[in-house]
Amino acid sequence: MTNPFIGMPVTLRRVVFTALSAIVYLLQVPTAILLGIVLFAFGKKTDRKREIYHRYINAIYRLDMKIMPGVKHHIENAHGEDFSKGGIMICNHQSFLDSMCLMILTPKLLIAANDNVWRNIVIRNILKFADFYPMSKGLAEGATHFRKFIDKGYMVVVFPEGERSQNCDILRFHRGAFYLAEELQCDLLPVFIHGVGHVMPKGCAWLNRGKILIEVGKRIPAVGRREYAVLAKEMRHFYNAHYAELRQKIEVSRYFNYCVQGLYLYAGCMAAWQVKRLLGLHDCYSELVDGQFVEDTVIVKGDKYGVVGLLFALVHNDKQVISDDRRGWLSAIRQRCQSFPPNLSIVTNPEVCANSRIVECDS
Repeated sequence: MTNPFIGMPVTLRRVVFTALSAIVYLLQVPTAILLGIVLFAFGKKTDRKREIYHRYINAIYRLDMKIMPGVKHHIENAHGEDFSKGGIMICNHQSFLDSMCLMILTPKLLIAANDNVWRNIVIRNILKFADFYPMSKGLAEGATHFRKFIDKGYMVVVFPEGERSQNCDILRFHRGAFYLAEELQCDLLPVFIHGVGHVMPKGCAWLNRGKILIEVGKRIPAVGRREYAVLAKEMRHFYNAHYAELRQKIEVSRYFNYCVQGLYLYAGCMAAWQVKRLLGLHDCYSELVDGQFVEDTVIVKGDKYGVVGLLFALVHNDKQVISDDRRGWLSAIRQRCQSFPPNLSIVTNPEVCANSRIVECDS
């Protein structure tokens, strides 16, 4: 599976949105460094000073998430988590915006960051002020560092995948987070993020429009928990299953409206305009595309612009989709887009095959 948002063409809107977000961030960095110097350069680093600094970081990130152009976010907290008790927070990892998404949940939060972040001289000072921890120092020293903060009610974020997932799939879980939770005998709090890997995918320099979901799961207490190596495997299966549920619920035809419009720019401005009109006229073809079916293959007939076929391939990425391309627009996208859906085949007048669903449309 590929991430179609990686291959979006660079437009003036994307450049402007990214530049505005970068300007806001660059203006905030000196203030965070200055506040850190004022609080910690003179005198003892007290709990009160540390709380002031974390509340400031939390406030500026909440502002960033609120004003990020073209991006909306929503927090789901079905279990009523109030973050009053410390523990280890784990989360799937898709983008460098993940840390920002988690930092808005509570001021009392630390992140175990990899060495790539610590190599930035400017950001390194902020991480030190905030008592973040470089994972290269090892888990044993990390357990000692985090214990005193967890006892004071801080959540410690560890990304068990250890790297960002470019296609937003759940990668293999490392055992570090689960070892820390066992060693410190603290709660484990799972958090799920969806959409951030589409808004700012790994390897992409420009913002996309989109929606981000931050879902806070149910705490797993230390008492009665499985051994950490077994727990790591079980939690990866749990994340795989739950993230698949989120995708099925969220990634419907309307979700890919912006993506499809952007991809058709590869076929020309007139093609993009025509597709935008069709998507609005037919409500993103939701009646045709959305829903579940058992057939392995979808054959789309009468789709002269290729829009319905592309939507089917994006929404049902586990199915093989065969579509018309009478205008040649899909072929133009495939030639220029590095993340063209691999499950989409372009065939003129496709023939019916076994175990297939026929979709007749008039676009």
